[in-house]
Order: sequence, then structure tokens, then C-alpha cells
Amino acid sequence: MYLSLNNQQVQAVQRIVLAMLETIQESADGAPEGVLFAALQTQGCSLQQFQTLLQPLVERRYVTNEDHLLHVTTEGEAFIATLRHLVQQQARQPQPRASEPRAPSRPSTAKA
Repeated sequence: MYLSLNNQQVQAVQRIVLAMLETIQESADGAPEGVLFAALQTQGCSLQQFQTLLQPLVERRYVTNEDHLLHVTTEGEAFIATLRHLVQQQARQPQPRASEPRAPSRPSTAKA
């Protein structure tokens, strides 16, 4: 299943994934999967969303999941560096302002 995300949503997902990876990375004994989910759940993340974020990281071997303990792999370390760089670049770029809604234009009733 593929989602259609706008640029702002993609950047938000990148920041969330980076935060997840950095959290896992900081835990020498492994980050408990349930604790990581609970932290994201307090921010409104559902179990399905959490699994959707985590599954590709495991499939690409950036993260291992052994008995619900998550560890960052060597490949994951390289991905974290790349993702950090990308997120930092995006933070330096000015964000486009949302355009304000405009009132519908009315046909001119003035006589020439």
C-alpha cells in the first residue's frame, strides 16, 4: 500500500523516523519495542502507524528486532547519518507559507 504524501508530510515522517532511530541507537541493551510505541502513542501514533514506520527499517536491515528489543545495525548507523544531513538541510530552507483562502471573485457589474 502506497500513500500519497505532500512534501511537508514526507519531511515530518523523516523527522519521526530519525527520532525513532536515534532513540533506538541510544539504548545499548536494545530499545524495547513496546516502550518506543508507547512514547509515540502519546503523540497520537496508532499501532498500525508505528508498524508502518518500523517495518521498512527492519526489512532494509537498518534495525533488528530480537524478542521485541530493537537495535540499530551498521547499515542503520549510515542511514541515520544520511537522514540527519537531510533533515538539517530541510531545516535551513525557508518553508513556503500556506496561502490564505481568497474570497471568490465576483463578476464586475460596472457599466463601461
